[in-house]
Amino acid sequence: ETIENANEIFVDAKGQNTGKSFYELFVDPVLKRQPQVEATSQLSSVPKVEVKRLYDFNNFIIYGKDKTGKTSLLYKLMIEMLNSFTQLGEIPFYIDLNEYKVSFKGLDIEKLFSRYIEHSSQGAKNILNTYNVKILIDNFDPNKTEILQILSTFFSTYKRCRYVIVADQTLAQSYEKVDFGLNRYQKLFIHDISRSEIRQLTKKWPNIPDTKQDEFIDKING
Repeated sequence: ETIENANEIFVDAKGQNTGKSFYELFVDPVLKRQPQVEATSQLSSVPKVEVKRLYDFNNFIIYGKDKTGKTSLLYKLMIEMLNSFTQLGEIPFYIDLNEYKVSFKGLDIEKLFSRYIEHSSQGAKNILNTYNVKILIDNFDPNKTEILQILSTFFSTYKRCRYVIVADQTLAQSYEKVDFGLNRYQKLFIHDISRSEIRQLTKKWPNIPDTKQDEFIDKING
């Protein structure tokens, strides 16, 4: 289901599927440890954080503005971890908190994970306690205290679980380092893509002929 949802992200301007999979078209976002508002004056000197670092056994909260590819990034991580489980050794599990906007009372991570792996409740708990599990959390709102309590309890219970959380970037979140009651985490920010990333995407996109790629890049780059 996640792969199907990911493939639906990439359609052409007429709403037609491009014929290529999400995985084929995906281009890594620009991740940095400083927000773009802070890094603009020293943009070239602020190093990028490679997406492969997100597979490390660490926790991350990634902030990005609307339409910067936060959900796509989580899909990419999930697909990569499923395809490379032998090498990475982590079980990915995606949760979209938008599904619980009305109330978080129905959010039982253990039960959701049990359904996901098609295992009994006790079997799911055993896996959570035994294996490295990466929880990929979409549409996180740190102002919702109820969800903070649920996540804090879950990660305190299952020490082998790590998370990558994505959230909308606000000015306050750009500068504050908030504990949220969760385990230690690294804070990252999605920056505007550079000419290099635009070029990668145009080369992958099937509807842009080679002769028009430079023109397309110039238009996007402004």
